[in-house]
Amino acid sequence: MKKIKIGIVMQSPDIGGAETYLVSLIKQFKKEGNSVLLATNRGKFFDYTNDLGIKRFSLPFILDINGNLRGLIKSTALLPFGLTYYSWLLRQFKKEKVDVILLTSFTEKLVVTFLSIFFRIPVVWIEYGPLSVVFKRNFYIPKLIYIFIAIFTKKIIVPSENTLKSLKKDAFVRSSKLILIPCGVESRIKSKRPIPEELREKFVVGSISRLTREKGQDYLIRAIPKVLEKIPNSYFIIIGSGPDKDYFQNLVKELRLQKNVIMPGFVEDIGFYYSLFDVFVFPTVWDLEGFGLVIPEAMQYKIPIIGTNHGPVPEIVDNNINGIIVKKRSEDDIASAIIRLGLDEDLRKKMGENGFKKTQALYNIEKNSSKILEVFYEARP
Repeated sequence: MKKIKIGIVMQSPDIGGAETYLVSLIKQFKKEGNSVLLATNRGKFFDYTNDLGIKRFSLPFILDINGNLRGLIKSTALLPFGLTYYSWLLRQFKKEKVDVILLTSFTEKLVVTFLSIFFRIPVVWIEYGPLSVVFKRNFYIPKLIYIFIAIFTKKIIVPSENTLKSLKKDAFVRSSKLILIPCGVESRIKSKRPIPEELREKFVVGSISRLTREKGQDYLIRAIPKVLEKIPNSYFIIIGSGPDKDYFQNLVKELRLQKNVIMPGFVEDIGFYYSLFDVFVFPTVWDLEGFGLVIPEAMQYKIPIIGTNHGPVPEIVDNNINGIIVKKRSEDDIASAIIRLGLDEDLRKKMGENGFKKTQALYNIEKNSSKILEVFYEARP
């Protein structure tokens, strides 16, 4: 199969599941002999890509058409500059003989896809989450633009049935333009760090996500006192960074849980932490939840999952098979699920094995990146 050049544009100064997944894709694209060019903002994500060995461009702005009204007004004021810069960027892509452009964030999908018409470079989107909430903002202006611009994409890749149904219903995208390819995770990373002595006799519950209220960590924290009543040796590790970190830390103090909870922030040696977890909790309540990449990551380590009955989570977590589905915004349900797994080691092992098998079958990064490359090949003129 002929090797191609892929241009990626992604506004993102921070690191989350979408950024982690994109880095995994880039590694696989390169592994199969393809070239990648990346345009993104200076910041944590830009630094995170330092060792990929790819050509990068620094985006000098963030346009937020789908945010609040203030963001729309600001983005409209910056639009002439944005159009000028993106036109320059696409000229660079043209000089580099880029075969296809991959777009993953809302605003650049609209702006870059429009400009790509004139540069005759085919565009493919990855749309992670449902759009019904986004479309209601700013007098439905983003929705109208999105529906029109989507006509000019070659394909739209979605990671879940949840998002696929949303695009059909809310954006009127034809089925022939949509293709379902779940996100993939890299092989299990073994940490060289030993398990701390003080945790060897603990029942460790882990959670990894951006620290924002829509990710639901407050419901997990409020569940902890109920868990400690039944399993006193429980210990909770809540990993991530984000705007609500102080809120969650204050909640831990308010409930006097400092001896049972640590929040180490963003961590690089993620394999070490997964190796500590007996159970993994993903308590999301986010209306824009796209996939939840940390769920199959945890499943790679044979960890049973507790996830909410929200968005794409029930597609990944099969209730009572590889984890337990709980009601969203219910600390009581979360506590009951943790207690059930904490008191039944055999059940944890069984669910962990089932999750590992599902990850190998459906969420393998090598298989799924190859499917995306096939989409790119077909998108070329």
